[in-house]
Amino acid sequence: MDFDEKRQQFFPHEVKPAIVVTAVDVATVCGVTGKLTEQVFSSMADLGLLPFGPAPEHLQATRKRHTENFIIYANGDEPIGWSIGEQRAADDFFMTWTGIIPAYQNQGIYSAFLRHFIDYCKALGYARITSNHMVNNRRVIVAKMKAGFVASGMSLDERIGAVLWLTYYIDKEREAGFKKAFSLENHE
Repeated sequence: MDFDEKRQQFFPHEVKPAIVVTAVDVATVCGVTGKLTEQVFSSMADLGLLPFGPAPEHLQATRKRHTENFIIYANGDEPIGWSIGEQRAADDFFMTWTGIIPAYQNQGIYSAFLRHFIDYCKALGYARITSNHMVNNRRVIVAKMKAGFVASGMSLDERIGAVLWLTYYIDKEREAGFKKAFSLENHE
């Protein structure tokens, strides 16, 4: 599959009037996240968490997989957010890091992007989309659960604290398997 060709069918995408999500390269997304992160998230150091360090080069070289990098622009060229992610398993896409600056939060931008992104991942052939979130990041957790994500795990990490894992099942057979294995009642 040609990822660039498929991406061009889905992006850029206007999620609301004058709010456009655009696919970008790694350098662009790094530049924007460097400028916007402190507006969206508390400093990890202030939370007492360890910083992420780069992996050794020989390990980085083995992780060349499908990645996606998006910037959310308002009014043509004002970056107001980002979303990055990567393929983790053959048919699993992990939404690594997303943020929208406070002035644009709670306007349905993230939810509109998420709906479109789910369709994009489905078109690429993924079976699941996963993400993890600090357990007190209620707005994003609720938005994702409203979009159909389910809680699928929890982990503790010295760099990001306690996190809730969420999964969206594109493959309905796998979703049924999850429900059968982990539900307290029969959902069939």
